[in-house]
Amino acid sequence: MNKAQEVTAIFKKVFSLTVNKSGDGTGSIEGIGINCGSDCKEEKEKYVEGTYVTLTATAGHDSIFEGWSGACSGTGNCYVTMNQAQKVTANFKIKEFPLNVSKNGTGKGKITGSGINCGSHCEMLYEFGTPVTLTATADADSLFINWSGACSGNNSCNMTMNQVQEVTATFNIKMFQLTVNKHGTGAGRVEGNSINCGSDCSENYNINTSVTLTAIPNAGSSFINWSGACSGNTGNCTVAMAQSKNVIATFQPIIDDEQLLTINKIGSGDGIVTSSPSGINCGSNCQQKYDKNSSVTLTAEADAGSIFTGWGNSCSGNAVTCIINMSSDKTVTTKFDLCEYTVTPLKSSYGVDGGDSTIEVTAPVGCEWEAVNHNKGWLNITASNNGVVEYTVSANESSTERTGTFTIAGQTVTIEQGIDVNEPPVALFTVSSLEGTAPLVVTVDASDSSDPDDDSITYQWETSDGHTATGITTDFTFEEVNSCEKTITLTVTDDGGLFDQETETVSSEDCAIVEFLGLKETYAVGERMTVKLLIDVNVSGHKRVDLWVAIQIPIDEWIEGVPPLLLFSQGYGINQFVDYEVKFNADYSFEREEEEYTLVDFTIPKGVGGTFVFYALYVDEDKNPMEHLQNLSEIMRSELVIKQTILAYE
Repeated sequence: MNKAQEVTAIFKKVFSLTVNKSGDGTGSIEGIGINCGSDCKEEKEKYVEGTYVTLTATAGHDSIFEGWSGACSGTGNCYVTMNQAQKVTANFKIKEFPLNVSKNGTGKGKITGSGINCGSHCEMLYEFGTPVTLTATADADSLFINWSGACSGNNSCNMTMNQVQEVTATFNIKMFQLTVNKHGTGAGRVEGNSINCGSDCSENYNINTSVTLTAIPNAGSSFINWSGACSGNTGNCTVAMAQSKNVIATFQPIIDDEQLLTINKIGSGDGIVTSSPSGINCGSNCQQKYDKNSSVTLTAEADAGSIFTGWGNSCSGNAVTCIINMSSDKTVTTKFDLCEYTVTPLKSSYGVDGGDSTIEVTAPVGCEWEAVNHNKGWLNITASNNGVVEYTVSANESSTERTGTFTIAGQTVTIEQGIDVNEPPVALFTVSSLEGTAPLVVTVDASDSSDPDDDSITYQWETSDGHTATGITTDFTFEEVNSCEKTITLTVTDDGGLFDQETETVSSEDCAIVEFLGLKETYAVGERMTVKLLIDVNVSGHKRVDLWVAIQIPIDEWIEGVPPLLLFSQGYGINQFVDYEVKFNADYSFEREEEEYTLVDFTIPKGVGGTFVFYALYVDEDKNPMEHLQNLSEIMRSELVIKQTILAYE
């Protein structure tokens, strides 16, 4: 103190800045007074109020800075003004890289590893530095070839995920080599599926490829047989390439002292012909050469369901063996036929009491068959020999019908059995006379009617003209009225209410018939209306009849208050229709053959429309039906014919 001194003390507020790091990554934070390195999780520093602090976040090589939280945000530098205690957190995340796996080639397989199953899931994210091992597994018909991209070679693929990685596994379908060799002193070539051996005698094929080879001998040579992966002596050989294979085709020069034996099989069946000495196995090998003048024995064996029926050409007969002398080329025909069976009957029906019967089986000699019963108990086979099956059907004591079956010579035979049911009666009767002169008296007799169950039956008779009767026999009297023919119907009914009917027709010689011909239901204006009368009288001379014909005209439809008009046809003259009561032409009152008479023939004019009614009737001679309307049936000698038509007005 060498002079007077003054001192001023200045006091300022101090605030803490706390810096933290979060996330699974690494990094550092730097700023004034702050240096939070890779090992730092939290650091604090005090600052005078108002200090402006800049913080910088730097991610580690394996991480990325994701941003600030707390007093700062975003991914740039953090700027903090210390006017209070502050807290800042820097978020670091470890880097992730995708691994993309793909497959290439003609084959199939899958790739597996940590999180990868490709197959279906062929992409995965991994954290920085993650070691990944991939394994390639080929399908059964394929081979794993190699890796490309991030891996190489054909073992496991190992990598560290420090960047985006791509790996491709190549699978190719398995291929096998087919090699063709030619043996023998003859010459020829083998062709098929890219092979032409000749010169090209081997080829690679995808697994399970079917390769057909054809042996083609040169002139002067013959193809002898296949060996190796093929056999037989026909010209074609088929190989399935499930592995590498070798096929040998043998060609030999044609030698004149050998003769060719050829087997031809015919018929609807099948079988095998073999030879001694060997060489023929036909089946597949149906040709073979043998030394000239050698003896060859052929044996025929039919397949199941077939029968050997004989030799042809250089052999004959139907013994199963044939001996041939190979003095020259020979051809033998062998016939195998199917065993065809005829089973009769294929269906039979039995009543409740059952019974016994036989089933016949017809088949070629040597064809075997059997009979199998599928319903033992009520259906039984008692014998089966010499083409006949004997069987019995037991009585059906149940309340339901039943069906059983046999299998005989491969065919189904059906046996049906019913139950005790009521069957309807049968109606039959005789008539003493089916035709005659009226009045015709006939006697009917139902004694021939019956009931299959021997039930009692009742008899009911009815005729077409309304007569009825009961009992086994009765009489009916038919007059000449109404119709030339009468029917008699018998109904027989059993105790269970089942019935049957029979009808007979009786003809009367005394009858009369009248009909309107050509009459339509409606007519239009301008349309031609032609109506004829059919007359057929068959009456004895002492029973004369008269014909009456009338038309009802609809005056009430034309003039109000005026009733319909009934016009009578007299059958002759210009004005054949009159408004007074008169019978038809008297010439028709005696016996005549069937005849037609034109009653109406004109073109429909305008203004005469309405409903027109036509009437026709035969009555006793000199009787006026208009005077007997209350007792008309007493004088009628035919049906009363009534027909109507409607004419248009315009």
